[in-house]
Amino acid sequence: MDQVNEVVELVKDVEAALAIVTTRVATDMKLTLVKAEVEMALTSSNEVKGGVKIGFLDASTNWAWVDGHTLSLELTPKGGTGSAGAKETDALAAGILELLTLYKEVQSIPNSAFAVGTLKLSVQFERTTAGTLQVVGGGGKSSKSTQRVNLTLRPK
Repeated sequence: MDQVNEVVELVKDVEAALAIVTTRVATDMKLTLVKAEVEMALTSSNEVKGGVKIGFLDASTNWAWVDGHTLSLELTPKGGTGSAGAKETDALAAGILELLTLYKEVQSIPNSAFAVGTLKLSVQFERTTAGTLQVVGGGGKSSKSTQRVNLTLRPK
């Protein structure tokens, strides 16, 4: 059940960060967030024990295995704008916005042969030991559990 709560809290925090991003890119970069896909690594583990122990003789066995899974959740904005979100999500939003400024720079290159279209950005992020979300490489102490958010944006 702890893993379910962790996923729910992660989705809430990512939504808060994306609300900030959606508002800023709409006003500052003239982009619309079309969708965000959050990929979360999940694990399930099983352990089986059995056998007999008599005195110093131990004939017990122990089997354990861990399976890895990926949960992919698509988030589609409902419209409206987001507010300044929780402190836990500010670093993630700032990291995403910093990466998105590259799009604005590319868009400003004078070129009559091609129009700059849809942007797809994949950002790996993690929860720090302090509980905040940050883009991987953000400098905080990591919890060693990384996730990914894939953003699709289009020009307004």
